[in-house]
Amino acid sequence: MGNRILFMILVVFVCSADAYCQPHRDKKVRDDKAKIANDVNWYYDDLAAGISAAEKSGKPLMVVLRCIP
Repeated sequence: MGNRILFMILVVFVCSADAYCQPHRDKKVRDDKAKIANDVNWYYDDLAAGISAAEKSGKPLMVVLRCIP
């Protein structure tokens, strides 16, 4: 019986922690996106401009495709 109560307390704690952390994670992701999108060293959401810059500079191009859940 004691293990069952402990398990239920753990489940409630984990669920409430996830609900608490999600808004903070969303803000961090949006802040990171804004920081990179405004940085002159990155071509955010513009593959053609990135390819053009790589060809002009003779440097390789690294493309990052990411999905934010």
